[in-house]
Amino acid sequence: MTLRARIILIVGGSILGIALIFGIVVLVQNSQKKGQQAATTPTGETAPTENAAPSLTTDTGNGSTAPAPAPAPVAVNVEDSTKTTLTAIALPFIERYGSYSNQNNMENIADLVPFMTKEMQDWAAKTIKEAQSKPLPTIYQGTTTKVVAYTVTKASGANAEITAKTQRIESTGTAANSKTYNQDIIVTLVKEGGVWLVQAAVWQ
Repeated sequence: MTLRARIILIVGGSILGIALIFGIVVLVQNSQKKGQQAATTPTGETAPTENAAPSLTTDTGNGSTAPAPAPAPVAVNVEDSTKTTLTAIALPFIERYGSYSNQNNMENIADLVPFMTKEMQDWAAKTIKEAQSKPLPTIYQGTTTKVVAYTVTKASGANAEITAKTQRIESTGTAANSKTYNQDIIVTLVKEGGVWLVQAAVWQ
């Protein structure tokens, strides 16, 4: 083999070796880039944020923890709740029922019809009809009633009774011509369809 042929062989082998090494280096770099891209969040996307779980323990003050206390239960007195409902209905009923004039065509009773049982509504309709069939008196007479004290004398199942003490002011002609007196009233209530209604209101 001539010297020239040897030189060409050596140079060609060197070039081939260099190309092979360069190819290996490029392949390794591409592999590393793909691995890095797989481990990172793609562009334009937000990585999910890790939220801290709520603490279920409390610090005892001595370096240790204990379970967080549960909220204390609130006791509801059913009897007190019923009495509150009864008085919220009965007391305004009494004051409106007992406040009227001979000039208002029994509006005080008409206003209370929605709070009455069917039996008392029938009584109210009859009373209103009779009063409106008569001519209005020429001399004004009116009464104003205020509840000053009351007692829930019965509250059992669907039946209840309230006794109230009232102060009543009766005026004739003018407000200056008036008298004040006390009078008790007994109100009976019944529960119909889950609603308390007045069955009777009797002055004592």
